[in-house]
Amino acid sequence: MAWDTFMDGLKVRAKERRDRGKELSIMSMPQLDHSIWGIQKQKLCIVGARPSNGKSAFMRQMTLDFIMQGKNVLFFSWEETKENFIENLVSLYGLVDNFTLVKGEIDTPKHEEAYNGIRNILIKEHLHIIETRGRTVNDFERLCRQPKSVDCVMVDYIQLASSEGYGSERQAYDEFIKKARELAKELDCAVVVASQINRTTVQNKQVTPPMLQELKGSGVLEEHGDLVFLLHHDYFYKREDETKKNDYMLIVAKNKQTGRTFIHDCFFYPQYFKLSEQPLESEHKFYSNGE
Repeated sequence: MAWDTFMDGLKVRAKERRDRGKELSIMSMPQLDHSIWGIQKQKLCIVGARPSNGKSAFMRQMTLDFIMQGKNVLFFSWEETKENFIENLVSLYGLVDNFTLVKGEIDTPKHEEAYNGIRNILIKEHLHIIETRGRTVNDFERLCRQPKSVDCVMVDYIQLASSEGYGSERQAYDEFIKKARELAKELDCAVVVASQINRTTVQNKQVTPPMLQELKGSGVLEEHGDLVFLLHHDYFYKREDETKKNDYMLIVAKNKQTGRTFIHDCFFYPQYFKLSEQPLESEHKFYSNGE
């Protein structure tokens, strides 16, 4: 192909992206969404966090954003059942305290609105949840190929993949990630994979935000990820200052999509499984930024 023809085609494709807009928008976090220009198809995104620091919540929130846009999501939910996943979506969608759902106290109009809202979203059948299958590379590939159309594949989380037939867990995870990246390109979808952060980085409450090299168990997570989010909830480890209990750090640690890496300070509300760029004023009166 002549270079002049190649460049003409490149320019056309760039203009098409402008007209099309973002492929998968994290619309619940518009500032973050604009900075990374959404989650892009044919790319592998990694969400890394230490236990109980919000990686499943962020994955679930992105999923709700995507299916509300009419995008088809295939979610491998190996950590929680389908029932728990959907109930947590109800909490997120309606901002109802998940503890009230656990206790069965769902008789308020707010609860009714939340349940009906999620029902109306789910009946459009943009979300398919897989609880136990897909843990081997071959089964994962087979299940990803089954839907007629898929815009995003979510995996929560890589350390729950099966290592059967491999010499080590590391080898199994590496092969899984390589296959996920291949499928993203072949199926023209985004693949988002959650990963734990090594626990050994937390000692005597000397906790620092996670780093790329701390992604657990795989040598290729950092290498093959096009976009890497690292999540950190400092209050989980240091409970002395109640005014900072909802302060949250989302780090864009690697970004082949736009080249932009940055720290995105936001807020986390575990009772709703929600990340927010603005404080929810009904929840607390004092914030670390002085407001």
